[in-house]
Amino acid sequence: ALRRLSAPDTHPDWLIFTSANAVHFTLERFSALNVPGRARGFDGRALAGVQLAVIGKATGEALQSWHLQPDFTAQTASAAGLAAELAEPLTCARNAS
Repeated sequence: ALRRLSAPDTHPDWLIFTSANAVHFTLERFSALNVPGRARGFDGRALAGVQLAVIGKATGEALQSWHLQPDFTAQTASAAGLAAELAEPLTCARNAS
């Protein structure tokens, strides 16, 4: 799944992080991938066009430590809360297009 992040035509619309540990683990693994045509190490340009969502302030701060800004921060500290809070903006965006 992480390899798809390096291919702009197959990257996901959203990456959702539920904890600071998930941010660090995912981005460390992404940094370690050996992708042809890309130097090892984290390159935030690979996430261009991918929306980033986090649960809570600590997860957002972890993402910012990688020089990335969350597009959506759930105020309810649970996956169910994030799903409920994120559903409204996604529904509005889908209806607008």
